[in-house]
Order: sequence, then C-alpha cells, then structure tokens
Amino acid sequence: MKNLLKTTLFQGIITTLVIAIIFFGLTKNSYAICDSNQLSQLEADMTSILNSTAVNTSITTSPDFSVLLKAKDGRSFIYNHGNSSPTKLYESASTSKFPAAVIILTLVDKGYLSLDSKAHDLISFWIGESDITLRHLLSFTSGLNDEPSCLINPTSTNYEDCVKKIYDQNLITRARPGTSFYYASTHLQVAGLMAMKATGKTWSEIFSEFKQQTGLFSNSAFDLPMVNNPRLAGGMHWTASDYQEFLNALYRNKRVSDNQILLSQNTWNELFANQRGSATVSYSPIRSRLNEDWAYGFGNWLECPTARAANSYNCGVGHRNSSPGAYGAYPFIDFDYSYSGIIARDGGMSTFHEGVNIFRSFQTCAQKWADYNTILPIDTTPPSVPSLTATAVSSSQINLSWTASTDNGGVTGYKIYRNGTYLTITTSTSYNNTGLTASTAYSYRVSAVDAAGNESSQSTAKSATTQAGTGGTDTTPPAVPTGVTVI
Repeated sequence: MKNLLKTTLFQGIITTLVIAIIFFGLTKNSYAICDSNQLSQLEADMTSILNSTAVNTSITTSPDFSVLLKAKDGRSFIYNHGNSSPTKLYESASTSKFPAAVIILTLVDKGYLSLDSKAHDLISFWIGESDITLRHLLSFTSGLNDEPSCLINPTSTNYEDCVKKIYDQNLITRARPGTSFYYASTHLQVAGLMAMKATGKTWSEIFSEFKQQTGLFSNSAFDLPMVNNPRLAGGMHWTASDYQEFLNALYRNKRVSDNQILLSQNTWNELFANQRGSATVSYSPIRSRLNEDWAYGFGNWLECPTARAANSYNCGVGHRNSSPGAYGAYPFIDFDYSYSGIIARDGGMSTFHEGVNIFRSFQTCAQKWADYNTILPIDTTPPSVPSLTATAVSSSQINLSWTASTDNGGVTGYKIYRNGTYLTITTSTSYNNTGLTASTAYSYRVSAVDAAGNESSQSTAKSATTQAGTGGTDTTPPAVPTGVTVI
C-alpha cells in the first residue's frame, strides 16, 4: 500500500509539473505571437498554435478535435483538426451535467420545483432522509457519493429503478447534506427523477419540450446508456455546433427560438454562483488531475487556476465557468472576456485535463480575439424584415419562400414560425413544410438573424390551406346500370 501511495503521489507531482510547463510555456509563447491588432492575424495566430498543439503529445494524446468560439459581438472562430467537425456527434461524458442542470432549472422557473424542493416529498420510496434538497443535488453536496453500477450498466430500462439503488446504496454511508462536495453521477440522477415526478413526464419528454421551447440541441440527445433510462450526468450525444449555441444562449440568457429569456435572472445567477459553500471537497477530478481547487455551481465549475491547495478556492464569481468531460471535451463561458467556446474531443477515458490544456495553449490569443470588440463597435442593428409567400402544393405540404434580408454584418439565418410557435431555423430563403393535415389552414411568419444574435421583426403573416386529401372515404355510389336483359 505504501508503494502504491508513493507511486500515485509521484505520478501526481509529474502530472502537475507537465501541466505547469505546458501552461506557462505556451502562454508565454502565445503572448509573443498574438501581438497584432488585426483580427485576421489574431485568427491566423490561433490556427498556427492549434496546429502545433494538435501534434504535441505532451498536451493531447489525440489530434482529433474542434474548437468553436463565439464573441459577444457575434464573431465566430472555428478550427478543426483530424477526424473532427462541428457537426460530428460526440459522447458527452460529464459535459452533459451543464445542460441537464439548466433543463431542470427551467422547471424551477415554471413553478414545478424550487431549489428547496426535497427528494422525499416527490419520491415515494425516499423515506429515510428528509433533508436532501434540489439545491444539494444540483451542487453535488447531497451526500449521495456512492455510485451503483446501474449508472453505467443498467439492468433495467426503468429510470426509477436505478435511483432506488442510489437510495439503498447510500442509506447508511451518505454524508450529511451540505457538508461534502463529491463529484459523482448520483446527484443529477435523483434530481432528474424529482423533475419527472413533478411534471408527470419522462426525461425524454422533458428534454423534447426544452428543445422545442428554446430552439437548442436540435441534433443532440440524452440516449446513454439508453433513451428510456439516460444517465443525466454523462449520457448525451451532442454536436459541437449544438453545444456552442447552448453556451452562447446561456451567456446572453436568450432562447434561440424567440429571443426571450432562457432563465429568470435570479435562477441564472444561482446557476453560475459558488454553490459548494463551506462543504469539504471529498472528491474533485479537477483537484486530482490539475491540482487546482475549482468551486461548483449547478452543473458547472467555477475555475480558479491560482488556488493550488485543497479547499482554497478564492476566485469569487463571474469569471470563467466550465464543464469538462472525461473524454477531453471542454465547454466554457468566460465572463471576463465576454465569450464562450468548446473544445470538442473524444479522447481516452480520464483525459479531461487534455481539453483544458488544449485551450490553455492558445488562451492568450483567444482572450485578445474575444476582446477585439473593444476596437470593433458591437453590432446592435437587426437585419431587414423578409417578405414572405406561402403556397400549398399538396394535401400535406406548404412551400415557403421569402426575400433575402440585408444586414450590416451579414445575415446568418432565418427563423420560421408556424401558427405563432417557433418551428425551425434555416440559412436558405425557402422552406418546405411537410407532414401537414389536409384541408387545414396554417399561418407563417419569418424573421432574419445576424451573427451578433440580432433578430429582425417578424414578416407579415401569410396563410395557406393544404389541399383536400384524395384518400378519404368514398360515400358516392355508382350509377344505376341500364340495359339489363333477362335471359
């Protein structure tokens, strides 16, 4: 055991030294490179650094990754290396914790739950513990630290069965709620069941409603290990473009679908606040792999690179929040420099720190790139309003087309609304709405969106009625036959 402890300690020291060399060495080099005030040169410098980073095995063991950044003024930076792209589906690992927490918080805003809601008030078998609240669960301070195997390899398709195992397995060994921070999958799984009980819906239904109402994660799913029994703390498939859109929506606190607020201001503040409080850190992968002490909000970390000792977090709030995954994906929001981004990556298990290191290799350039909006005026002008036409072409299809909008920074897409509800977004100036009901009137509006997120007013509504169906019940009898002869 002593030899094992010595080996583990030695490996931890070596890992810390390597990370320090990477961070300080590359940061120093990037200062020298990123000294241009020209945006194109800054982007070229970032690309050059990332090209070198991708083949540097002391930083990343996998050269396949994408980088997506979004600045406050709407500018985007995209970098792809190897077998990676913004539309590739990635397994989430722990990056799903961030969206799972946000989805549950939207239910808090709707009144289904409160942060003080207790597990035993909603879950029938939860009778031995009356103090665990939704706040404890979202901040990983519930004391439910022991993970049953069903979170990885479920033997049942029933979501509630695994939560019952979490309850049973932690009944005796759990810490008192609020006293221990332990990074595990148990907390969110219980919180998810509370959401399901409060709404009377499955998690799949809750997520589908969230996607419809916000316009987010249109190409992503909670489907691991299975759709009917997903692991909320690590069971998504997402695309980098979907996740980046989610991060930008969170930063702006605006839904993509209708530009209305995503979360109430109080709930948004709670999401990014230090919810760990005075709880002792019992387990943190940040501490064990980066040798840093980050605090925790709801489903996301509050970064603090200067806190090197255990339980020494002293960075306050409102700087950089993130949710690294075990395979090295690294989504973040940087409030100091007003931008968000994601390193999309699917490396080996427990290589989450490599995503952080990839980012830190070009962090100085990225910050200067994001801060370029102090030189370039922020775009607040929406595009012009498109002019829409709607034509029914069959009993189940209406074709839409509209004039191209103009914008000082360029139009990036058009949002389509049907009967007053957000339908979809497209980069084209036409859309064919299929799967409609025969002999039914539909009303449409279209708006234009630019790179800064400005949305035009909606077009004048245009209505069209689908054609009558040809496959209905025939109630007309044939004509009476004539010329009948009896033989």
